[in-house]
Amino acid sequence: MELIQKVGKQLIEGKDVVSVSLPVRIFEPRSTIERICDNWAFMPIYLRMAANTKDQLERFKLTISYAVAGLHNACKQMKPFNPILGETFQGFWPDGTSICIEHTSHHPPISHFYVEDQQKKFSYFGYYEYKARLKGANSVLGSQDGPNHVLFYDGQEIIFSYPPCKITGLLYGTRVLEWFDQMVFRDEKNDLECILSFEQPGGYFYKAQNPTDFFIGQIRKISDKNNIICEVKGSWLDYLMFDGKKYWDIEIVEPAGVIWVDKPLSSDCRYRQDLIFLAQKDLEQAQEWKTRLEVIQRHDRKLRNDNNNKK
Repeated sequence: MELIQKVGKQLIEGKDVVSVSLPVRIFEPRSTIERICDNWAFMPIYLRMAANTKDQLERFKLTISYAVAGLHNACKQMKPFNPILGETFQGFWPDGTSICIEHTSHHPPISHFYVEDQQKKFSYFGYYEYKARLKGANSVLGSQDGPNHVLFYDGQEIIFSYPPCKITGLLYGTRVLEWFDQMVFRDEKNDLECILSFEQPGGYFYKAQNPTDFFIGQIRKISDKNNIICEVKGSWLDYLMFDGKKYWDIEIVEPAGVIWVDKPLSSDCRYRQDLIFLAQKDLEQAQEWKTRLEVIQRHDRKLRNDNNNKK
């Protein structure tokens, strides 16, 4: 009840859901810019395979496989900490693929990222703008808006965006995450497009025809929408198939874990005191530092705004 009252008061005051201050006990000891790597956990597997083939269509399929496979890995019960302006994260996967992320804007909240294969066969870059809004009293609609660029060594580039998600049971009841709407992949150079449509969550007047983790789509020519190359279907909790051939199976393909670099920049999120104390299960100190950092952010933002108004 304390949590409901605290959040409700801030929302009544007009605060955006992303900026609402929450008690530290519902957090995990990671920043959002570290946790987004969970979505990318299949990158070393599928993009490595994609880089090792010269078949543009096969690369397109493997890139889709990478992105879809990571959706289930993004589902976590605990909330990550909102990143601070200028905060960074550096890591790498066991195959040597490097990860660099920086939180570049406080309002709106935006993080830029750059990932590079050790052999420079592919790079992955873009940015996310974090958005969230209430849907009823106990649900939130959220998204990581922004382009994901996959650039291979020979110039083939695939751009895609993640779908929005709905979280119910935010304050009470069973917590459920569902991806919905569409996920769009495009390769302009090779005239390829894929639109995956996710089953819409049911409601009072509508019953979902399939489980909400189900999706269907097609790979087709951008220049000719009627030129269908193959059919796509699957479940983001289970599998992905192209024309009946399974490319991802959750029971077979294991996600890769991120390894921290030994000597990160001084701005790295792992140096945040609130995260450090929470990892040590010292909730009192974690809450105190979280509040302190939020006050500093508000003060810094005021200084930036005052300076901009003088120009």
